[in-house]
Amino acid sequence: MLQRRWMQGVVLWALTMTMTAALAEPTTKTFMWEVASPTNTVYLLGTPGVASSDFYPMNPWIEAAYMRATRVAVTADLSDNERFSREATDVYYHGTDSIDQHLSAAVLRSVEDLYAGRGESFKVPPSIKPYVLATSMQNHELVQLGISPEYDVPFYMVARARADNKPVQEMVGIKGEVAALEALTPDMQETWVRSAVANLASGKYKDTITSLLSCWKEGNVACYSQMERLTLEAGEKGEALHHALVSSNRTKLMSAIEAQLAGGEVQLVLIPANQLVGEGGLLETLKTRGYRVQQL
Repeated sequence: MLQRRWMQGVVLWALTMTMTAALAEPTTKTFMWEVASPTNTVYLLGTPGVASSDFYPMNPWIEAAYMRATRVAVTADLSDNERFSREATDVYYHGTDSIDQHLSAAVLRSVEDLYAGRGESFKVPPSIKPYVLATSMQNHELVQLGISPEYDVPFYMVARARADNKPVQEMVGIKGEVAALEALTPDMQETWVRSAVANLASGKYKDTITSLLSCWKEGNVACYSQMERLTLEAGEKGEALHHALVSSNRTKLMSAIEAQLAGGEVQLVLIPANQLVGEGGLLETLKTRGYRVQQL
């Protein structure tokens, strides 16, 4: 079980370092940062959105932060399928509305032609929205790499926290996450679908994601940012979509992090990696507001 695989990492951590050492400058970087206020410390773990079984056990530095934390915070807890079904109804069209009223016939045809060229019969479901279509296409491709939602870092950490009786805090929630996607303009959503078709047709998507995950494991921010940007088309429309995705819910997340820093509990906070790094990212904002920020 994934919930148990962390034990190997804990043993390794216990044999190689003490909790005091975990707060010192490590020799190998992770995609986690220690953020300190005058009264408290939180650990911000940037999550890549996709993961495979070889992510576990996690890096000993991440294990140490989890062991020290008394609470785990996530953008949204997606572990309850029934709750997701209740709170994410907006990802589907209802009544007579359908995707062909929102995407051009040419784009829809390009999706079906892509799969036809692979010998797969695929008809775009009329009830799904364009951003759902784009992510579904990408996820279908990732399954062939052994990348599955069950290995996603927030899923793993939420399950583990519950098994350890650590409270789980939602900072945005399912409805907030869906609302951010719903805020994407029709043009942005079409750009996302076009990007998915282009990446899958070129055969580059798998290589991009493989490189992105390697960069994440190395804590290489510049490399990660470069690979993550390649998942969307270049140009003005791609930039607009990327900005909308990485800036969504930043205000809510910053408020939650600052509340945690003002409190008394040490927390492990899981945030989409692309919202943490880069110009205008949460790490940059935390630094400008005077918090001590150190990559571990």
